[in-house]
Amino acid sequence: MSDKIVDSCTLINLYGSARPLDILGACGGMHVTPQVRKESLGIRADDPENPGELLSASIDLNAAIEKGLLTTCELSAREFELMVAYARELDDGEASSLAIAQVRGWRLASDDKKARRIAKEDGIIVISTAELVHHWSLQARLSDTEIAAALRAIARYARFTPPADDSCAEWWRGHEESDQIP
Repeated sequence: MSDKIVDSCTLINLYGSARPLDILGACGGMHVTPQVRKESLGIRADDPENPGELLSASIDLNAAIEKGLLTTCELSAREFELMVAYARELDDGEASSLAIAQVRGWRLASDDKKARRIAKEDGIIVISTAELVHHWSLQARLSDTEIAAALRAIARYARFTPPADDSCAEWWRGHEESDQIP
């Protein structure tokens, strides 16, 4: 895969999988803006004191950055101007990612419906969490059990399942429902 920039919602989804470094590695790493780093604060996690309950947990991007799987990139003056324009309709993380993707010709990893629509209107190639996880599953030759575990974790901890119009939605649902893990 070519250069990609990831927005907050997709980055949170990848961390929800409990395998973010594996997914990022299979995808050749990604770029993040400082705005995305600020917005990608947490996911849900199991509460060790109350089985079945969830609590907030922090996301630590440092390991991914140290391994070169996430690279922080600053916005140029032109990208900042474009981000401000996009921020009229989007959060800063999506707006900054979209601006960099537009100016640098990178792919945008986003699941935000409005960001995806705007990106497509502006000719930016958009990839989704489902596409990234599917790519990882093929690269890593994961078993159905491993795929199902990652998909269920994303659904539980990041509260994400792909919309019906996602190119990998049928693949996702098929794996999420198969090989039921207790």
